[in-house]
Amino acid sequence: MTRALGAVLLQFIRKQIQDRQRARVDPAQQGKQQLSIDPDEGTKPDLEGAVDGLTKAARLGVPLDPANAASKRKSYWALLIVGFALAVDYSMSLMSIQPLCYDLSAALWAPVFGWWSDHTSTFKQQVLTGAALNAAGNFVYAFTVLVDDWWMMLIARLVAGIGAATLGLGGSYLTKTTTLEERQLKLGRYRIVQNVARMVGPFVGYLFIALPDVSNDSSTGRKLFNWYTVPGWVAGFVVLVLLPLIWWWFSDPTEENEHLIHHEEHPEAVLQSTPEREARFKRLTASWLTLSFLTVFSAMAFYSNLFGLFAGQYHQVTSQTENWKTFIAVGIGAMVAAVAYRRAIKNFPKIADERVLVLVSAWLIFVVWMLTIPYKGKDWVPPPALYYAASGIMGFAGVISLTTMETWMSKKVTQYQDVVQDRVSSWLSAFYMAQSAGRFAGPLVIGAVTRLATPNGSVHVCTQFSQDYNTCTGPADEQCIILGAEYYVEGCILYNALVFYPIMAGLQLAVVLGMLVVIARHWSYSNQ
Repeated sequence: MTRALGAVLLQFIRKQIQDRQRARVDPAQQGKQQLSIDPDEGTKPDLEGAVDGLTKAARLGVPLDPANAASKRKSYWALLIVGFALAVDYSMSLMSIQPLCYDLSAALWAPVFGWWSDHTSTFKQQVLTGAALNAAGNFVYAFTVLVDDWWMMLIARLVAGIGAATLGLGGSYLTKTTTLEERQLKLGRYRIVQNVARMVGPFVGYLFIALPDVSNDSSTGRKLFNWYTVPGWVAGFVVLVLLPLIWWWFSDPTEENEHLIHHEEHPEAVLQSTPEREARFKRLTASWLTLSFLTVFSAMAFYSNLFGLFAGQYHQVTSQTENWKTFIAVGIGAMVAAVAYRRAIKNFPKIADERVLVLVSAWLIFVVWMLTIPYKGKDWVPPPALYYAASGIMGFAGVISLTTMETWMSKKVTQYQDVVQDRVSSWLSAFYMAQSAGRFAGPLVIGAVTRLATPNGSVHVCTQFSQDYNTCTGPADEQCIILGAEYYVEGCILYNALVFYPIMAGLQLAVVLGMLVVIARHWSYSNQ
């Protein structure tokens, strides 16, 4: 492992030296300083004195027409905003239900939207359709308590998840409209907005915790507006309000509006497709999709089990009003990652290479699993600082990992565009499908294996109830039950954590080693 890591770092250093030497002699590198590669910052391109300005503008991602440059900026911001809204919808409901159906639906429908986009060479109609379906699903979810049938919740989350499947198209759009040089910043910002939204979403759901509880005897109004359903109303309303913005701001990339990037005009032009290149790209994609699935599976298994870990193993949550403690560290870690990632790309671009960050973040996820293993026995109550450290690292590593894995895949799609041709959305939607499948499988598996229980595996244990059955009055260290807003967890553990967490740590270590091998073999973005 040490030798493999050393080889990757040596190759990284060698690549940086070559880039610096090339920049000294390549006039195209000087041209990049004349053009803005960050059009959303509002900087206009300076083409004065440039040779063949149209070609350089196409390569550097800056439309020559100011109107086209403005429309490209608006399209990008429309993607960012709708991406945040659809992503926060996912984790906001963690305060009430596990959104498994949401990601299952997204995984199944992502390839459909990818095919549709490639077939029509459009993105706008797909994004609008997805946003409308997501809003509809959330409004249906808002009626689940009133209808009081499990199938209503199932349908609601499945429909909302279909809409979320269009989030995979954002990576395809940016692959077609950004250069390799600006890809990490643009795609990174797009995905980080969503990944942070997933991590801090429970705090949005927590804002509604003061709303009244609901029962069969509650009024119709309370059944429509309560702690369980208000997140659906809010998410549906927000996405519905954004539909006009998407319609007016977002433009499909075309030759006429100069949004498309001609990667074949890059100094290192792509090669002609051959059976060997096709086979190499397919092996690379299969490997990376598998590793991405396993990484997301690992990260979301931990994330979705935060409450069980914090309440069951650490005994730190004693009532519903303390749920915010469960997510505070992971939310802070995610926000720190968002700020640090963007600043590192701008200020330390050589160090913040996505290939290096993929490996570092995958290793940090392994560290998280190692930190949370109950080493002193299944009934050991670890110090709370250990939980906050582990969940904070997961918030940081999860955001960086999910973002850089797609950035690397996007650049490989560009490198192999002779193989990909006009199927960019199909290939990258397959990548999004793999990640959505990981988000579905992680919570499903860990929820089936671990649970809040006594050390012997018993659940819902209360040795003595009060007369109204709303309170456990037995010895605190013998109770393991949640009664409404009150949690009696002193007698709980996270059952099976002692076995399952080491297994997950071993799986994540295998992922780290697999990524080392794949990235080392496919390090370069050059076809020369």
